Amino acid sequence: GFGQLNDKIKDQLRVWLLEVALEAAEEHDVAGTKDEETARLFHNVAVTLTDIGDYTKALEFYNKDLTITRTTLGDKHPDTAATYHNMANVHYQQGGLSKALEFYNKALAIYVATLGDKHSNTARTYNNMAIVYEEQGDYAEALECYHKALIIQLGNKHSNTARTYKYMA
Repeated sequence: GFGQLNDKIKDQLRVWLLEVALEAAEEHDVAGTKDEETARLFHNVAVTLTDIGDYTKALEFYNKDLTITRTTLGDKHPDTAATYHNMANVHYQQGGLSKALEFYNKALAIYVATLGDKHSNTARTYNNMAIVYEEQGDYAEALECYHKALIIQLGNKHSNTARTYKYMA
């Protein structure tokens, strides 16, 4: 019925928009454009590729984003941390738990240095690290990260507090 038709149209629109974004990204890449706008474009393309499960291509665009972001904004910028965090998510989705932790740790160091140890991005990173540690069977480290996330979330009265309690159980 109408719902199925609507879903098909949305799917086709997503595909078309991704194609347009990929073309724009390629144009920026070929032209050698290395500004914040290009980094943001690469980042958004990578997010979309991650959403559709094209992890290899997503990492390719995150790496392009990271190169430009580190050059334009520096190694210690929240945007740099966000890219590391998203790359960690991709590695996690691919089953690369050690690689995911490596990138979460990079993101965490930047978040703490730039946003502080009480920021929601810091809590989210601790939470994601805890999930990885749990999957690795390192329950003590997982509990430690969940605890750190929870302390931040309780201090901020954050909506993810209940989720953290669930994971700690």
